[in-house]
Amino acid sequence: AKQEFEAYQDYFDIVRHLGKENKAKSYEYNMWLRGQTEKKLKSQIEPTEFLKFYELYKKTFLYAAQDDFYSYCIYLEWNRAIEKRFFQHRAKALKPIVNGLQDMADGRLDLLAVSMPPGTGKTGLAIFYLTWLAGKRPDLPVLGGSHSNSFLQGVYEECMRVIQPDGEYLWNDVFPTSKIVKTNAKDMKIDINNARRFSTLQFSSIGSGNAGK
Repeated sequence: AKQEFEAYQDYFDIVRHLGKENKAKSYEYNMWLRGQTEKKLKSQIEPTEFLKFYELYKKTFLYAAQDDFYSYCIYLEWNRAIEKRFFQHRAKALKPIVNGLQDMADGRLDLLAVSMPPGTGKTGLAIFYLTWLAGKRPDLPVLGGSHSNSFLQGVYEECMRVIQPDGEYLWNDVFPTSKIVKTNAKDMKIDINNARRFSTLQFSSIGSGNAGK
């Protein structure tokens, strides 16, 4: 059993090394390893072996999280109590939206329109997406808009909760070189790494004077 785990661990080390030359291929192999470790966790193995495979399974999500939005959504809440996790309980229903948002981030889509009933997780997923983009591309500003200023205030505060270091989310694990440098609760602005005229994240209600934003 020990040798078997070491083989999986060696495979993961090779996957990471391959990522320096061919990231797409390394992610493909990482997904295979994720599936294999998941199978091991569902089989009858000793508790010590279970913990080793569990940690390796976790690493497959962290490895891909900067570029794969689904992996990010899962890993972000890894340390939260299961009953408090937003995405895990909705993953199957939200997967088509996750795929669409991935296509937008990768440049395969210019526009994504989502229409779903209230309470299905649209806003929560949008918050995850905004914080993912903020970590991936802190120098590219994102402007969020809505008719309701109070709604946006809630989105701003939740983004802050996700990004804050030492919080219940693992955003800083995924983006260890990205840090909050400036915030403005009144204007709902968050700057990552550098303060700039156009903030990494900014929120503004429609009709509130958006010239220059």
